[in-house]
Amino acid sequence: MDLGMRLAAIEERLAKLEERGSVPPTSGAGNGEGKKIDPIEFRETLAGVFDF
Repeated sequence: MDLGMRLAAIEERLAKLEERGSVPPTSGAGNGEGKKIDPIEFRETLAGVFDF
């Protein structure tokens, strides 16, 4: 049962990540310059998703 609960939690986290990645591209995204990733925001997002 514990394994099932863990799997459900992972699925929820994956769904959250997929929602964040499903945002349509902004104008100018096709010019070869991708969106820059803020390392601090990225770390905080991962910490929130994976609870570490």
